[in-house]
Amino acid sequence: MSKSIGNEAEKKALEYLAQKGFRVLFQNFSTPLGEIDLIGLMENTLIFVEVKYRASDLFGSALEMVGYQKQQKLKKTAASFLQKHKQYQSLACRFDVVAITANQIEWVKGAFQ
Repeated sequence: MSKSIGNEAEKKALEYLAQKGFRVLFQNFSTPLGEIDLIGLMENTLIFVEVKYRASDLFGSALEMVGYQKQQKLKKTAASFLQKHKQYQSLACRFDVVAITANQIEWVKGAFQ
């Protein structure tokens, strides 16, 4: 997937989440361990969001692309984020996935722990 397609998918996801009350804190938080597409707040919960785009489900859904290894990478990156930003350590945390296929958006809250 090209960087521009990925950026467009993240933009769509952010607009969608913002309409639902998500307040973005960071986009593309990156460490040597990995990257988290969106980090934000909703109520008193810190949410780490992975955005996945697929043109079609022909070779697997966007949601299926967030497998065990990707989840582990996201967890390590989130731990690094919390070490750097101690002001968020007292909040409940959650990992969500926004799966975009063509023009459909699916927001899976608490996609993994």
